[in-house]
Amino acid sequence: MSSRTRRRLPAILLTLAFAAMFYLGAAALAADERPGPRPTPEETKLTDQQFKGQNLFFQRCSLCHMARALKGGNPPTVGPSLKSVFKSASADEEKDLRTFILNGTPHMPGFRYALSPKEIDDLVAYLKVM
Repeated sequence: MSSRTRRRLPAILLTLAFAAMFYLGAAALAADERPGPRPTPEETKLTDQQFKGQNLFFQRCSLCHMARALKGGNPPTVGPSLKSVFKSASADEEKDLRTFILNGTPHMPGFRYALSPKEIDDLVAYLKVM
């Protein structure tokens, strides 16, 4: 084995290890999925808009705003829990919420460039019934 090959070997092995971890992780996620079709809005008792908002919440917000289950228990969330916070939000509070989602804070990213106005409406609709 040449010295050049020996120098590259750690990088090659590391790349192969990451590829194997990615493949095995994807296989484990696929095995954990429930069989059958995804639930429809009718099955979840949400409107189409709320259902779309729920999907956006799980994709964009749940990492920080939902407790994570670990082997040792549930650690606190990074951000506050949003459950039942906006159930009785007034029109002004909804407007403030939209602005908050768009601009973010020092501890939360803004989604001005990541979500369309329709998606933000869907997310707000879900937050109101969450």
